[in-house]
Amino acid sequence: MLRADGYLELVADYFMETDDKVQIKVTNRGLIQTVPGADGQRYAMTTPRFEAPTGRYGWLNQLIFTGTVAPGDDKVPSVGLAIYKLV
Repeated sequence: MLRADGYLELVADYFMETDDKVQIKVTNRGLIQTVPGADGQRYAMTTPRFEAPTGRYGWLNQLIFTGTVAPGDDKVPSVGLAIYKLV
Protein backbone atom coordinates (compact mmCIF):
# COMPACT_ATOMS: atom_id res chain seq x y z
CA MET A 1 0.00 0.00 0.00
CA LEU A 2 1.39 3.38 -1.00
CA ARG A 3 1.03 5.90 1.83
CA ALA A 4 0.51 9.66 1.45
CA ASP A 5 4.07 10.30 2.73
CA GLY A 6 5.60 8.39 -0.19
CA TYR A 7 6.43 5.21 1.72
CA LEU A 8 5.27 1.85 0.46
CA GLU A 9 4.00 -0.33 3.29
CA LEU A 10 5.06 -3.96 3.02
CA VAL A 11 3.11 -6.83 4.62
CA ALA A 12 4.10 -10.40 3.79
CA ASP A 13 2.86 -13.64 5.39
CA TYR A 14 4.60 -16.85 4.42
CA PHE A 15 6.14 -20.08 5.68
CA MET A 16 9.77 -21.08 5.54
CA GLU A 17 11.00 -24.64 5.82
CA THR A 18 14.23 -25.60 7.57
CA ASP A 19 16.64 -28.23 6.30
CA ASP A 20 15.06 -30.72 8.72
CA LYS A 21 11.56 -30.00 7.30
CA VAL A 22 10.21 -27.84 10.18
CA GLN A 23 7.65 -25.26 9.02
CA ILE A 24 8.01 -21.76 10.55
CA LYS A 25 5.42 -19.05 9.92
CA VAL A 26 6.80 -15.58 9.16
CA THR A 27 4.92 -12.28 9.25
CA ASN A 28 7.14 -9.60 7.78
CA ARG A 29 6.16 -5.93 7.94
CA GLY A 30 8.21 -3.05 6.65
CA LEU A 31 8.57 0.22 4.80
CA ILE A 32 10.06 0.96 1.41
CA GLN A 33 11.03 4.46 0.30
CA THR A 34 12.54 5.66 -2.96
CA VAL A 35 15.87 7.30 -2.12
CA PRO A 36 15.95 10.86 -3.59
CA GLY A 37 18.63 11.34 -6.24
CA ALA A 38 19.57 7.65 -6.39
CA ASP A 39 18.08 6.78 -9.81
CA GLY A 40 15.06 4.97 -8.38
CA GLN A 41 17.04 2.99 -5.79
CA ARG A 42 14.83 1.91 -2.90
CA TYR A 43 15.56 1.74 0.79
CA ALA A 44 13.64 -1.06 2.51
CA MET A 45 13.62 -2.23 6.13
CA THR A 46 11.43 -4.91 7.72
CA THR A 47 10.55 -6.40 11.08
CA PRO A 48 9.92 -10.13 10.72
CA ARG A 49 8.01 -12.05 13.40
CA PHE A 50 8.49 -15.81 13.60
CA GLU A 51 6.02 -18.42 14.86
CA ALA A 52 8.08 -21.57 15.33
CA PRO A 53 7.01 -24.77 17.06
CA THR A 54 8.47 -25.43 20.50
CA GLY A 55 11.73 -27.32 20.41
CA ARG A 56 14.77 -26.72 18.27
CA TYR A 57 13.51 -23.44 16.73
CA GLY A 58 11.44 -22.12 19.64
CA TRP A 59 14.07 -19.46 20.36
CA LEU A 60 12.83 -17.57 17.27
CA ASN A 61 9.61 -16.79 19.17
CA GLN A 62 11.50 -15.03 21.97
CA LEU A 63 13.59 -12.46 20.09
CA ILE A 64 13.17 -9.32 18.00
CA PHE A 65 14.56 -9.13 14.46
CA THR A 66 15.04 -6.53 11.76
CA GLY A 67 15.96 -6.94 8.15
CA THR A 68 16.56 -5.47 4.74
CA VAL A 69 14.86 -6.25 1.43
CA ALA A 70 16.62 -6.22 -1.93
CA PRO A 71 15.69 -7.38 -5.43
CA GLY A 72 16.00 -11.12 -5.92
CA ASP A 73 17.06 -13.25 -8.85
CA ASP A 74 16.02 -11.80 -12.21
CA LYS A 75 15.04 -15.26 -13.50
CA VAL A 76 12.20 -15.88 -11.01
CA PRO A 77 9.96 -13.52 -9.01
CA SER A 78 11.78 -13.18 -5.68
CA VAL A 79 13.31 -10.86 -3.13
CA GLY A 80 16.52 -11.12 -1.12
CA LEU A 81 16.14 -10.83 2.64
CA ALA A 82 18.87 -10.24 5.22
CA ILE A 83 17.60 -10.79 8.77
CA TYR A 84 19.39 -9.62 11.93
CA LYS A 85 18.70 -10.42 15.58
CA LEU A 86 18.49 -7.35 17.82
CA VAL A 87 20.21 -7.65 21.19
